Amino acid sequence: PGSYRVILYASSGPCIDSAWTTVEIADELIYYVPNTFTPDGDEHNNVFLPIFNNSFDKQSYTMLIFNRWGEVLFETHDLAVGWDGTYLGEMCKEGQYAYKIVIKQRNRDKRIEVIGHINLFR
Repeated sequence: PGSYRVILYASSGPCIDSAWTTVEIADELIYYVPNTFTPDGDEHNNVFLPIFNNSFDKQSYTMLIFNRWGEVLFETHDLAVGWDGTYLGEMCKEGQYAYKIVIKQRNRDKRIEVIGHINLFR
């Protein structure tokens, strides 16, 4: 990412000319959101935690987890904190839960919503 000056040189016989412009290359948002996690106490997949590159404003991050009735079970604004499959200290049942992630792209006034489902298995 950055600003780059691009120059085109053209020649035809004794005639030579050039033209230039500045090209802005923006960071592309890249992320991975797993579709399943298994909070069963072993060392693998105990927390639902999406992964993002650095092309967004970390202060604008919000992740919400919902049950099938639309009740918010979990909310975080910290990229390092994921959902452990609990609600009010109790383990949630196996099943499918909805998530909504809202982020703002860096250097742009554009918010992006990532909405999907996560499977919780034990």
